[in-house]
Amino acid sequence: MNTQQTAGTGARASGKGSGLGYKIGAAVVVVGAIIFMTSGLLGGVVFASLMRLLSLMGAPEDRDFLPPDYPEAGSQILDHLGALVIMCGVWMFSLRLVIELLGFATKPALTGRLSPRGRLGLGVAAAGLLIGASAVLPESLIYEFSCSGEPWLPFETIATLGGLIVLCGLFILIPGPLKAVQDWTNRVGWGKLGLGRINQLGLGLIALAIVIGLFIGLSDPITIIVAAGIGIILVGIVPNLLDNRKP
Repeated sequence: MNTQQTAGTGARASGKGSGLGYKIGAAVVVVGAIIFMTSGLLGGVVFASLMRLLSLMGAPEDRDFLPPDYPEAGSQILDHLGALVIMCGVWMFSLRLVIELLGFATKPALTGRLSPRGRLGLGVAAAGLLIGASAVLPESLIYEFSCSGEPWLPFETIATLGGLIVLCGLFILIPGPLKAVQDWTNRVGWGKLGLGRINQLGLGLIALAIVIGLFIGLSDPITIIVAAGIGIILVGIVPNLLDNRKP
């Protein structure tokens, strides 16, 4: 009996651990969304701190980089940081999904119930996201910190290729796991209130922004759309989580 209980406990622990990569990626995306959504509130604090630091370092008052008369820079820095964190989370989530679909995961945590067509389409889309995010992140950093301020063409080409691969994956998926996505949106958050279409709206905004972002790179409208989609889903999930904790 003890041996069976130990084996069962180990199996449950293994099942929980198999989805850790997804949880970390999703958590990073949420952190990025929070940074982005609070940029207007915390931008002034960030700007004041940077001005203090630059003064201690002896930076001249007439500098071109973060001049003292440009307080909007604080919120812009947080916007860009939040967008980068969101893309890092997307990259981590996509990497974990590709690893699972290639059969290197100990136990499927997300794709176990998908059909072969669904796994193929999801794998192609995840590979496209992984390629696109791998290009968008360094491209964005080079664009921000390079002297010329011009995007680097190879990264743009790779990001465009990633976007095309995502579209190919989505084409394969239709109408693959759309029913599974619909069932999920009807079970979680808003779905428990009979408002699953609100979850679908949030997911649709995120997917649309990611695909467009892979073609044109990070921009304020893209990150606003992603943050809005995540916010829509989280608003429905949080009350349910609080309700589940009630005795």
